[in-house]
Amino acid sequence: MTTEQKQDLHRLKFAAATEKGELDLAEGYLRYEALRKLNPARYADLVSKSLAGVATFDELVDELVLENSK
Repeated sequence: MTTEQKQDLHRLKFAAATEKGELDLAEGYLRYEALRKLNPARYADLVSKSLAGVATFDELVDELVLENSK
């Protein structure tokens, strides 16, 4: 990553921290961590379910967050 990219990322993080509420940031963090830990096959399964209309992608990821909290 270049210095310019690092600076751009820092600006985006700062903007998110000042523009979003703590709950929005926490929700994004929980969703990201749940997705980050998935293997590609499980991720593809979530995308397939979302595309098939089973639920929205966010709803499916929220269910995954809850599964991981147990």
